This record gives sequence, structure tokens and C-alpha cells, in this order.
Amino acid sequence: MPAASDIRVVDLWRRDDAKVAADAVALWKRLGALPPEDAPEERAGQLCAAAYLGDELIGVSTATPGILPQLGVKFGVFRCLVAPEHRQRNVARSLTVHSRELLADWSRRNPEEQVLGMAAIVESPALDTLGKQPVWPASRLTLAGYAPNDLQIRIVWFDHARLGPAVEGGSLQPQKDSEASLVTLWQNRDPDAAGQAMALWDRLGVLPAGVSGRERAAQLCGAAFVGGALAGVSTVALGVLPQLKARFGFFRCLVVPEHRRRHLARQLAVHARQVLAGWSKANPREKVLGMVSVVENPRLAETSKLPVWSAPGIENGLLLVGHTLRGHQIRVSWFEHARLD
Repeated sequence: MPAASDIRVVDLWRRDDAKVAADAVALWKRLGALPPEDAPEERAGQLCAAAYLGDELIGVSTATPGILPQLGVKFGVFRCLVAPEHRQRNVARSLTVHSRELLADWSRRNPEEQVLGMAAIVESPALDTLGKQPVWPASRLTLAGYAPNDLQIRIVWFDHARLGPAVEGGSLQPQKDSEASLVTLWQNRDPDAAGQAMALWDRLGVLPAGVSGRERAAQLCGAAFVGGALAGVSTVALGVLPQLKARFGFFRCLVVPEHRRRHLARQLAVHARQVLAGWSKANPREKVLGMVSVVENPRLAETSKLPVWSAPGIENGLLLVGHTLRGHQIRVSWFEHARLD
């Protein structure tokens, strides 16, 4: 059997190649892969990449720029087909990664197109096992929702993508000159910390009607202290995110006004994500697969233009996957060990 290294991938995005187009049309027709309403010649105009073994076309990818409704921005909607006799050669993975890189480079050079990432609807039953991974390691395609027919919707944001004019910063990385110390409170009944947190919430009047300080204190995850005084707290509530049909830790944090220039919210978010990931891995029966943050703070308007908030040492940052009915961003960070049922 020929080695995978013998497979040659050809760049086709926005290029006219009559030979490859004819080969692709022949492959689609031979396999009966296109729906009746989709003309092969029209699909050939969307070619992104092709995989050849010698002179034989064994796989193709196509992409169509289009708005993803749940996010309201334009993605390159990706499709891929590999001939059945070659589906054990990682051809689909190669085509996916190659197509992502082609589209990202084209997007960077053509900002007026406003294509901010690549999206795919997972239809192949051959991907059932891979589909249990919320984030595909090679392509970084991440589960962001489900289509009405229950097929997975996966997205990857391009590194240069911005939701509006470019901004500086936006990482979850704490500032090195911060003087804050963080204390872990998750699953830790600390009456003193709970009392201080409740006093802080009461002083600032931040809890919504019907939510008691004692109830919120039971969800404490971390606390930040500056000079021995409580400067910020984080809480996590466990629950299901309907869009993703999975259980997450829903993160909230509060930083006192006089300390909001210390980037304590970023530090508390990184801390909570690390704590929750460790706890989730140690308690698999809880089936908590990641952390969710609903961005309500108007002071984060500029930072929110970054589709992904990253942090050193965290492989999967907080990824924008949708919006609430009130228009607030929903961001998800899947834990690296997470697997879907």
C-alpha cells in the first residue's frame, strides 16, 4: 500500500484548474455524493483543495463564504469528500487543515471579504468517534452548536479575526506586575471567605433580585486579595448549555471598582478554568466538559472583538460560540480531556 507521504495536496481556492475541476466532477458523479439540486459543475467553482495519489484524485474540499446565523458573521463553510477506498489515510484531516490555512491566508489578504473563520457541518457517520472530541486537535474545529437535524456545527476562528476594528491585547494572561494573590475556594466551605464575599456583594449591590448572598457563596471558586483585602471573587454554577447539549461550569466574577485596572478579572478567569478542569478530570461522573462565560460587562467591549480569549498553558481558550437573547456573547472553553456522550 502506498504511504501517506505519497499523497499530494493541491491548492485550488480562487484558482481555475480545468483538469482538477473535471476530476472532481467525475468523483462526485461516481460516488453520487451531491444532492440533486447541487450541480457538480457549480460545486467545482467552490473547490478549495484536492488530494491526489499519483494521478488519481482521492479527495476534494470545497468552501463557500456565508453567514453563520448563530454568530452573525461570515465563515468559509467547508465540505470534504474522500473516496471510500482511501478513508484510512487521514486524507480528510489533511484536506481540512490545508483548507483552513488556505482560507485563513486568503482572508488575511482580503479583509474586505470579512471571512473570519471556517465552519463545517459534520455529516459523515465515519466521524462518530472523532465527533466525541469537542475540539479536533489537528484542525482546531470546535463544537459550537447543532443544526436542526442534530448534526454538529464546528468552527475555527482565524487568528487575525476581529469583530470590528482591531484591538490590542485581549489575552486572558494576567499582568506580571500584579500584586494580587489568588485563593482557591471551589468545593471548599470557608466561612470567613464566604462572609467576606457576601459583604462585598451586599456593599456593591450586585446580586439580582431573588438571589441570596448565601446561595451565591456556595458557588465560590476563587478570591483575589490585594494587600490582605478582598479585591475580587469568582463563582461557578454548574448547568447545561442548551446550544451545546453538555454540562459546563458557568463563570462569573466581580472585581471591586478601585482594583479594576489590575486585570484581576483575567486572573480570576484563568484560575477558575484551571481549577474546574482539574476538578472535572478528577470527577468524571459530574460530566462537566468545560467553562462558559456570558460577557455582560460593557467595559469588555473592545476585548470582546477578539473571537478567542487565550492564555498561556491553556490549550482551549474562551471561544465565541453565540449570543444570548439580550445580545451578550456566549464564550466556551472546552476542557482538553472532555469527551461527548
